[in-house]
Parts: sequence; structure tokens; C-alpha cells
Amino acid sequence: MSSVLFENSHKYVKDIIESLKRECAFQREYLRLIEAEKIALQKLKSPTIDDCTSKRDALVTKIKKEQDLRIDILKVILKQITGERPELKLTAIAERVFHQKDSEEIKQHCGILKQLIEISQKKTKELETMVAFSMKLVSGSISTILSHTQKERPIYNSYGKIPESESPSGVRHIMSRTA
Repeated sequence: MSSVLFENSHKYVKDIIESLKRECAFQREYLRLIEAEKIALQKLKSPTIDDCTSKRDALVTKIKKEQDLRIDILKVILKQITGERPELKLTAIAERVFHQKDSEEIKQHCGILKQLIEISQKKTKELETMVAFSMKLVSGSISTILSHTQKERPIYNSYGKIPESESPSGVRHIMSRTA
């Protein structure tokens, strides 16, 4: 690479690599929290679910900050690149402006991060499916419990209360007799 803009192990390279490493660590923690939340969901431990959800939200904020940090560094680098259409991908920029060793290290960390993001997306989708199923299950259970615990309301006619034996039987009576 003959047209390298930044010397070997430049501060930008170090900052980018450290940012990638931090985001990888955040992604690993995110994956750990998803697994913990899935287990808590299976065991119906609401406080644990809430805790995992709030921790995942905090991690998403940290991940966004790391991405913004890298974008700021890349904007500075892009200003120094002359060309018709500079690349916007980190790996392409690194290949153009950093030494080959630095560029390869950045590509390696980008590859790891990409894999972690793909796994996080898959696990998040699995968790969302579990949550949706659990919500339907809980909603159905609550409906069943409510239908079996509601007191029967007496029926009145012009002569007064109709005895239960003469009142029409509802769905609840039929279900309880067959159960």
C-alpha cells in the first residue's frame, strides 16, 4: 500500500480498534442478557425479566455511543481522502488509509462484531417470539380464570328472582359440567 495517509498504529487506528472491542463486549453482554431473559421468561420470573430488559436497553445506548464515536473518527478521515466517491464502510476506509497490518486488524474486529450482531439479531427475534407466545398464554389463562371465578348474576322477571334451576344455563355451566 503506497498511498497510506496515516502511519502505522496511528491514534485513529487505536481508537477504532478499542471502540470495536468495546462494542463486541457489549454485544456479548447483550447475548448473555437475552439468554437470562429467556430463562426468566420460561420460569415466569417477572423481576428478572424487567431487570434484563432494562440492562439490554442500557447496552443498546452504549452500543449506539460506540457507533457514533467511530462515525466521528471516520468523518475526520473522510475529509482527508481525495477522490470521486470515498467508501463509507469502515473496512474499505481502513484499507485505503491505514497500513496493511492496521487494516487487517480492523477487518478482523469488524468481522467478529458482524458475527455478534447477526447472532444478537437472531436471539432477539427468538426472544420476541417467546414473549409474544407467553403473552398469549397469560392472556388466555387470565380469561379462563376470570370466566370461572365470576359470580353468576341472578336473573329477575316481573315476579321476582328466577330460581337457578329454571334459569337458562350459560356456557360456563356447560364447560364446568364437562370438565
